[in-house]
Amino acid sequence: MHQSPHVVVVVFLGLVLAGCGKPSSTGLVAAVAPPTPVVVAAAASATLAEQVTAIGTVQAWDEVALSPRDSGPVTAVHLVAGMRVAAGAILVELDHASQDAALAEAAAAVAQADLDVRRLAPLVERGVAEAGVLDQARTALAAAVARQALSQARRNDRILRAPFDGRVGLTAVATGAWLGAGQAVTTIQAEGPMRVVFAVPEAQAAAIAVGQAVRVVVTGRIIAGAVSAVDTRIDQGTRQLGVFARIPAGSLPAGTAVRVEVVLSERLSVVVPEEALELRGTTAQVWTVAETATGAVARPVKVVPGQRQQGRIEISSGLSAGTPVVIRGLQFLRPNTAVSATTVLPAGGR
Repeated sequence: MHQSPHVVVVVFLGLVLAGCGKPSSTGLVAAVAPPTPVVVAAAASATLAEQVTAIGTVQAWDEVALSPRDSGPVTAVHLVAGMRVAAGAILVELDHASQDAALAEAAAAVAQADLDVRRLAPLVERGVAEAGVLDQARTALAAAVARQALSQARRNDRILRAPFDGRVGLTAVATGAWLGAGQAVTTIQAEGPMRVVFAVPEAQAAAIAVGQAVRVVVTGRIIAGAVSAVDTRIDQGTRQLGVFARIPAGSLPAGTAVRVEVVLSERLSVVVPEEALELRGTTAQVWTVAETATGAVARPVKVVPGQRQQGRIEISSGLSAGTPVVIRGLQFLRPNTAVSATTVLPAGGR
């Protein structure tokens, strides 16, 4: 008796189905894809600032170039580069021998004129001398005093003094050299708060005001300061507004080029590393990692990005601080892809 072909097929299928999920005679099982390795970082809370950025130059609050008012040979140099001096300290002397002589002569004339006045005054009181003679003597005394003051001023013009307390700069002047009137000898900088001079574009000028916080950035350092003065007009050539910012004394050498950040406002926001953000057409998303009963899986979350700052990007909405987001391995992900996550430091808050 022949069996029906249909019975044979059914028996064969049953045997195949019965063997599914069971080890083969060689001990092998069906292959399962391993979790996709990814690197994640936790979204962080950070203080972000709306700011205006510019390039500026550090200056001493008071700094002047020093030069003599008169010309002549140098007879003495009393300054050393970098030394601290008090206001009025003598820095350089020009030959003033003739001025000393003229001053001595003027002083003698004053003494003689004063003596004449003191001698004539009692005589006029007793009626022995006329009052007009005493008036002439007093006039002569006043003229002698004026000539003495002029002689003193001319002598002072031969001596270069510090106009205020500060530190002097380099000088190439030596004893015996000839200095001309107005020839630069050295510079002097007042010790105290420094200022940073910079300019902002006309479009941002209205946002700048005295007292606003300033961050001065140079070679990895951040120095806090504040806007101390704002120009009253826009420069017609550059279309920029001049600004001064005040920073602490000794922060940086005068002449240093710096980046200036004027802080307009600050807010607390959620930030993630820039590499966590995926842009797809007009939408943006990040991949988060969620724990499920079967393990960690990646899930896309639509977000609204905001300001970029120092390798981070603000997430205005769609994400909470502390949420792990994928920063490496995004290209291999699909919704609910099983992942094996390695965690790195948070996105960086301040």
